[in-house]
Amino acid sequence: MSQISEKRYFSHRLRDTNSAFLPARQSDAEPIRVGFVLQPHFSMMAFTAAVDALVTANLVQATPLFGFTIFGLDATTVRSDLGIDISANSTLDELVLEGEGALDVLIVCGGFRCN
Repeated sequence: MSQISEKRYFSHRLRDTNSAFLPARQSDAEPIRVGFVLQPHFSMMAFTAAVDALVTANLVQATPLFGFTIFGLDATTVRSDLGIDISANSTLDELVLEGEGALDVLIVCGGFRCN
């Protein structure tokens, strides 16, 4: 789920409700690239809280602050501690750590039943 979202369009009633929180000008800075590595039986609560914080930060800015990519260890489907399968964008062998396209932040999501 590489996440650099497109502009959202709200109904007329809600269109300007966020405007008070948006800066007047847009930033030319590139979004911070965050990667999540999901281990089997990772904590769904911790993962969704982290992703929600990034998505919410993007919603209250004129331009996105964060983009994120999800990695599985060796498969693109990872089962959480709740038994829910989450789709990953790619696997660890495709993770770029240096050079162009490298992540700025890497978060490893584990849990009680993870090694």
